[in-house]
Formats: sequence, structure tokens, C-alpha cells
Amino acid sequence: MLNRKMLKVELVLKDRSLVWLAKELSLSKTTIYRKMEDGSFTIGEAQRICDLLGIDDPLLKCSIFFANDVPKVEQAAEVAE
Repeated sequence: MLNRKMLKVELVLKDRSLVWLAKELSLSKTTIYRKMEDGSFTIGEAQRICDLLGIDDPLLKCSIFFANDVPKVEQAAEVAE
């Protein structure tokens, strides 16, 4: 599940808009708004968004694009330590 709020925060921090993101991904405004609503970004689109916004932290990526799985990721990291 997409964490829309976190993605919107990242856009604001980088002084970017959804319209800008749509243009960068070669999507229409309607499509970007639908993808934000239903979280239907492809893995390639998610990676491109991270590249465009300079998101390098794997935990932040997971927090945005795999919001329901973040606690599992954090638990796995704790076990690995």
C-alpha cells in the first residue's frame, strides 16, 4: 500500500508537484492522481520516483511504497543486527 502522505511530503521537500511528477513519468495528470489514490505504481515507476526525488534510503522507500510491510522490514533489520 502506498503511503500517499509520505510521498507528498517528499514532493514538498523537493519543491515539486504531482503535475511535475506526472510529466517526468510521461503520465497524464488524471493517471498520476489515480495512481496516488490506488497506489498502483509499477516497480519501475516507484524506482523512477525515488531517483527523481533523490530518495536513497531503503527504509524510506519501503515506508512510502510498501507501507503495510514496513514493520516487517524493521523487524528483519533488527534480527539481522
